[in-house]
Amino acid sequence: MNGFMGSRNGEVIPEWRFSNGKRSIPSEGAEMFEVKNGVEKLIGIFDGQSWIRVK
Repeated sequence: MNGFMGSRNGEVIPEWRFSNGKRSIPSEGAEMFEVKNGVEKLIGIFDGQSWIRVK
C-alpha cells in the first residue's frame, strides 16, 4: 500500500501533501480505500501503528 495515485504519463502524483512539511500519523481505525472504475473497496485499516491489509 502507498499514498500515490496512478498515472498514465509516468508522473508520480502523491495522494496527499502537507504544506508544513511535517509528518502526520493517521488516527487508529482510519481506513484506506482503492477506487477502480468508480467502485470503492476497503483495502486497509490503521491499527494505531501500521496498516493492516483487508482481504
